[in-house]
Amino acid sequence: MNELRTSKIANGIYWVGGSGQDGGLHCNPYLLVDGEEAVLIDPGSVLDFEYVFENVCSIVPLEKIKYVVLHHQDPDFCASVPLFEQKGAQFTIATHWRTQTLVKYYGIKSPYYIVNEHDYALTLGSGRVLRLLPPVVWNL
Repeated sequence: MNELRTSKIANGIYWVGGSGQDGGLHCNPYLLVDGEEAVLIDPGSVLDFEYVFENVCSIVPLEKIKYVVLHHQDPDFCASVPLFEQKGAQFTIATHWRTQTLVKYYGIKSPYYIVNEHDYALTLGSGRVLRLLPPVVWNL
């Protein structure tokens, strides 16, 4: 069982993960709080959901989450998104088109903001611009 624990990384930036899985992958979700809105980054797997949800809600109410950023489609990064939706969260998924092509199979209902169609930038209500770098493809 994970104890409720967050770590403040910088002003308005929090690590909201945990170490609840025995011998499994540990998720590293982050929460950016910017004024009246929040951005959840890589919320984790279904196995991580309960403690990530509790950690996020200890910082902001679900209504503040405007975006969920998904870096890629692996289940340890994003399979919990439908569980956040089931809890009533309403947000937009910010991701690359390649990731969107696959994460929709998790049953995500939220709309998508395709970052490569917006110069890899996401502008928050405060005017703050997040630069979301494209995925790296290694040619070895």
